Amino acid sequence: MADLLRILHLEDNKIDAEFIQETLQRQGFLCTVKVVDNFSAYSDALTTQDPDLILSDFNLPSFDGMSALKLAQQQRPNVPFIFVSGTIGEERAIESLKNGATDYVLKGNLNRLPSVIARALREKEEHARREAAELQVAQSEEKYRTIFEASGTALALIGEDFTIQLVNSIFTKLSGYSKQEIEGKRKWNEFIAKEDLESMKQYLGFRRKEPATAPSMYEFRFIHRNGELRTILLTIAMIPRSMTSVASMIDVTESKRLDEKIREQAALLDVGSEAIMVLTMDDRVTFWNTGAEQLYGWKRDEILEKPVSLCLPDELWSKYEDTKRTVLRELDWRGEWIRRRRDGAEVIIASSWTLVQDAEQRPKFIYVVDEDITELKKLERQFLRVQRLESIGTLAGGIAHDLNNILGPIMMAAAILRRESVDPKTLKLLDTVEASAKRGADMIKQVLTFARGVEGERVLLQPRHIIREIVSIGKETFPKSIRISENLAKDLRTILGDATQVHQTLMNLFINARDAMPDGGELTITANNVELDERFARRNPLAKVGPYVLLSVRDTGTGIPPEVLDQVFDPFFTTKEYGKGTGLGLSTVLGIVKAHGGFIDVRSEVGKGTEFSVYFPISDTAPQQSPPARRANITIVGRNELIMVVDDEAAIREVTVTTLEGCGFRVLTASDGDEAVSLFQQRQIDISLILTDIMMPRMDGIAMIKEILKIKPDQRFVVMSGLAESVTLNSLDDQQRVAFLQKPFTSDVLLESISEILMRA
Repeated sequence: MADLLRILHLEDNKIDAEFIQETLQRQGFLCTVKVVDNFSAYSDALTTQDPDLILSDFNLPSFDGMSALKLAQQQRPNVPFIFVSGTIGEERAIESLKNGATDYVLKGNLNRLPSVIARALREKEEHARREAAELQVAQSEEKYRTIFEASGTALALIGEDFTIQLVNSIFTKLSGYSKQEIEGKRKWNEFIAKEDLESMKQYLGFRRKEPATAPSMYEFRFIHRNGELRTILLTIAMIPRSMTSVASMIDVTESKRLDEKIREQAALLDVGSEAIMVLTMDDRVTFWNTGAEQLYGWKRDEILEKPVSLCLPDELWSKYEDTKRTVLRELDWRGEWIRRRRDGAEVIIASSWTLVQDAEQRPKFIYVVDEDITELKKLERQFLRVQRLESIGTLAGGIAHDLNNILGPIMMAAAILRRESVDPKTLKLLDTVEASAKRGADMIKQVLTFARGVEGERVLLQPRHIIREIVSIGKETFPKSIRISENLAKDLRTILGDATQVHQTLMNLFINARDAMPDGGELTITANNVELDERFARRNPLAKVGPYVLLSVRDTGTGIPPEVLDQVFDPFFTTKEYGKGTGLGLSTVLGIVKAHGGFIDVRSEVGKGTEFSVYFPISDTAPQQSPPARRANITIVGRNELIMVVDDEAAIREVTVTTLEGCGFRVLTASDGDEAVSLFQQRQIDISLILTDIMMPRMDGIAMIKEILKIKPDQRFVVMSGLAESVTLNSLDDQQRVAFLQKPFTSDVLLESISEILMRA
């Protein structure tokens, strides 16, 4: 026995009492025994003690066992009472059992006592359980009777033959009948719409036969007394060990109408491309439209009623909470997020949050509209890049013009000094001056290539040949740790371009890729024919709809940090160490590609590499042949022709006059267009040629040429400019008597241009 047994023992023989206690302990009973031997002590023990068992002798001085039994039944009716006596006759034993004694044991047969006590305790426990169960049943009946009536749903007790046995007041309101008109008088099927009757019978039958697998709910139309049909959601519960059912009904007529309206509204919300969602105050998603599925990648049934954290990375949770606090405080919020789709792709989101409140102004839910503006932001960055490059180009072009005006006199003066000197030391210094000036001129030419493009002889080119030549050079000269591969389309189309410039473009990209892989890697060039549509053109400001040849140079090098990616085409910008790059390579590439009518794109990831994609328009038409190249190494000698030199730079005028006069020409000078027109009106018969700059104050060179041609249509000109020939002369209708001279130039090039234009018919 695990529990301590409390025994009250009425016994006047102390030896018998001790013997009985020892017997119980030997049999394994853990017990405490309170021994009393008179009425007073016995009565007091019944009052103050809480015994589990009463043992009593039958014969006591001035007090008998039957009186003890009677008193125990009055004060402790649920405590087992066992007589333990040496002399009790059969009649008295039977009488004691009739009067309520649990059992009796003779002192001469105490080996029965343990089993009798065990049985008495079991019966006591069973009796206690039975009483508790009966009390619970009574309480349950009262409770369920109250619940049945007070339930918030309509309830009906349905018999085996579908007779309605009991209903609550809500059912009477639903049906329009009183309890007296329903209970025991009407059957369940009388309230079911005819069209739903058969399926209702099947549902009820299935619930009775296989309740474990039957649907828990059933929707049907309920007939009101006035004939109105109400939509009801029914739940059937079978009462155990009976054929009676409890039907619980919820009127969902209005909610169905509301649901239909909501579905119609939700269908409208699915039409747009925006992602729309509704978030509860405890951060659950209760609405998720088709736009949200497409934008974020989670299906509606995967996200509804789930925490919003399911589609929100941990690093954005603090921003989410900050935004929610702002909405709760200010009722709405507009802003941008950088989010990730389910597949990990990063997207930029324009998000709009609105707090919806109930009638008491309590927060109900948050209405969120998200729009993917990734492409818009990319296009915006591209536009800003184009605008910035155009601004830089304008600035660079202006600086280049001024530098050309500085370098021009230096280059021509060096040639003049060379003719007048025989000193070896002086000639060596002049070599240095000329070399430095030419180097500066080349750098300016690269800047102008970026700023305004570069012209050259355009012919039909097959890019495959240039690519293979570049690949061959790379394999021969690049470190062996760099593996070079090519992937060229078999049907690669032709482009209209300058072979030298296209070669320079690819070589610059190859060199950049080599420098980005100091520890080796993979360099891959691919070439394909692509057709660009309007959608692509909208995302790329420089692109036009049509066919292109796409040349891609990809490396596995260090990559370009995102914060400088938009600057890689800026002139003089470089990430290389000081002295290892001028920063003009990619700007030259951009100028060449733009001059060919193409565009360039770059994608890079730090630590994974960079890919430059160059798009050249496809062409199958060859251009007209260019005029023959200028002659070289021919000595030019003037025949006393009068040449007017027009330039606002005094240094250029001075060195040009010296050069021309030294070669047999006469020279007349003007500092701007107005002065030149005035001088021409006075000396037009004598002037054989006008050598003029383009960019001058008051009247520029082109305006001056047009005014002079009005006076003398066959006048000849040599135009000096730091800009490309097409850019400089595109506004002149007749260019037959006009020669172009690219600044800066040497004396020989100047004299050659003058000689060429003077010899034209």
